[in-house]
Amino acid sequence: MKKSTLLKLIVMLTVVTTFLSALAGCATPGGNENESSSDSVTDVVTPNPETEDEKKFDKNGYLMDDLPEELRYIGQNISILAWKDAPCTEFDVKEITTNTINNAVYMRDQTIQTRLGVTLKYNLIRGNVDHISAFKEEVTNAYQGSAPYDIVAAYTRSTAVLLLDLGHIPTESYLDFDKPWWNSDIIEKTQTIDGNFYFATGDASTSLVQMTYCVYFNADEVERMQQTSPYALVENNEWTLDKMLTMAKGYYVDQGETGVDLADKLGIVGTYFDWPALLHGCGVGIITRDVTGEFVLDSTIKAGKGPEVMEKLDIAINRDGSFVRKRNTTGNVTKNFIEGNSMFLITESGAAISNLQDATFEFGCVPCPKYDEYQETYFSTVRQPITLFGVMTNVSHDRLPMITAVLECWASEGYRKTTPAIFEQAMKGQSATSSYMTEMLELIRDTAWFDCGRIYATETKYICDAPGDALSGEFTWDAYTSQTIPNLELTYIPLLSQMLNR
Repeated sequence: MKKSTLLKLIVMLTVVTTFLSALAGCATPGGNENESSSDSVTDVVTPNPETEDEKKFDKNGYLMDDLPEELRYIGQNISILAWKDAPCTEFDVKEITTNTINNAVYMRDQTIQTRLGVTLKYNLIRGNVDHISAFKEEVTNAYQGSAPYDIVAAYTRSTAVLLLDLGHIPTESYLDFDKPWWNSDIIEKTQTIDGNFYFATGDASTSLVQMTYCVYFNADEVERMQQTSPYALVENNEWTLDKMLTMAKGYYVDQGETGVDLADKLGIVGTYFDWPALLHGCGVGIITRDVTGEFVLDSTIKAGKGPEVMEKLDIAINRDGSFVRKRNTTGNVTKNFIEGNSMFLITESGAAISNLQDATFEFGCVPCPKYDEYQETYFSTVRQPITLFGVMTNVSHDRLPMITAVLECWASEGYRKTTPAIFEQAMKGQSATSSYMTEMLELIRDTAWFDCGRIYATETKYICDAPGDALSGEFTWDAYTSQTIPNLELTYIPLLSQMLNR
């Protein structure tokens, strides 16, 4: 997603008022039923779009989309298959309540329906990691039947089936992937050499905005130890892995006789699947594409920065007092942080909303640190449970302009409604109100970074979790790269290319 103007705190605090004042003109939301859509689209008005230099902004300074103001698809139903066990509220909120984010989702859907004259018809089914097969079966059954879904909104690992190539839509399309509400990184990572890609995400997914990795820090302890604030380090381009590890090492205090554990004062805490975010933050990927479009192992993981960064993290964990919760073990690293017993917590950006409200100290968040000051950008790794959006490949072609208009409207309204509401709610999770945190949340969102090893984790034997397992002592990184990775390169990664280069 391209960098946009930093959100101001005062804008965040006025979002709910804006939502409520807009209710009077909104249409009634669509129901849950999977109602089939008609094949013919009527009552369409399509005036000439604005030129590129006539960009519009709303009263809060947010960029508007380029959908024609009089574009209407009166009486048309948009059939949506969506997973109902997303980690954050994403779909089909029925009414305004006291929940800021739920209200934003409600207003987003109402605005889509009002602007375009359509009715959103959701069919919500289980679709998380334990229900991937069932979700794909539902898509297959709809494909084979007479009523395909217009839009499929799926869990990250459930999307590689029967979707339309969004890079070459055979009719007029209103999708504009250059706009800031679409994440460009996932398109670059998943498209083939011919420019084909099959799903997209961005502000359309409330989960994406909340499930991107970052580092939370105890601001009170940073000040007590007379350390430079991570906010200042980011501003001065000094927020690097070495700086973070040095700060963490100075914080560790052994408070027991059982070695490094959650009873101690710990430098950095996170679970085994969180720690790889620090590796990726240094620009070390897992699976990428080569110049021919084939999936290959990222060259940095076995040589260059990869082994060096893994060695530094291993020293931090096994010698300098940082902690990784291992697979299939107990212990709450988030609880350790909110009780004031750790300086840094590796977690998702929405943790201030979901997990950190009991903290009695001021905390803040920053992106995962860079490798060094010469790294041009931050890489904020996206966790798995987010929503990717696609269009079924066999929908009637005369419906495609309408479907693409709905998706573009969905993402742009999310940019102006749901994302600001999420940032506002995260600010309320603090015990203090530093405006820097809002700026950092936007920076993290704008640097959201995908790796094909995470998106296609099942197909690649969960190589995405291997760095965390190695850091927690399941095996050594040298053994994994010399013994396991060669088999992945020979067998599973080529199969991934065969499956997706269709």
